[in-house]
Amino acid sequence: MKTQDITIDTRCALDEMGVPQNILDRITATKDLETDGRGDTRCTISLGYPVRKSGFTRLKDTAVTNTTDAGLADMLDDRVKVATFLQMGMNATPAANRLELPAWVLELSQAAKKEADMGRAGSLARGAIED
Repeated sequence: MKTQDITIDTRCALDEMGVPQNILDRITATKDLETDGRGDTRCTISLGYPVRKSGFTRLKDTAVTNTTDAGLADMLDDRVKVATFLQMGMNATPAANRLELPAWVLELSQAAKKEADMGRAGSLARGAIED
């Protein structure tokens, strides 16, 4: 499927929200040029950290959100969703590559709740498999 790079537009929206440049540099975003089976256009936003391998530097993803075009627009208008995405990404980043998050991110983020919910869901799934 062909995609369009929407990283610059996404970074601009996050910059207006107050996301620091060093974090913006780790954000990438794409938009599918074709619709899915329901007629929605899908978008993906990623947060990563730089990894150098074989002489090339790339971003290794630590947080990915795959949503509809409307869902991405909604996320970029919601500071709580952005804060949660950023903190979950930094939590999944190796300590040596983490960046300091702004105070508003730490204040608004629901990462701890989401991570606990994911842990409970994983426990339930493992329990169902064992039964």
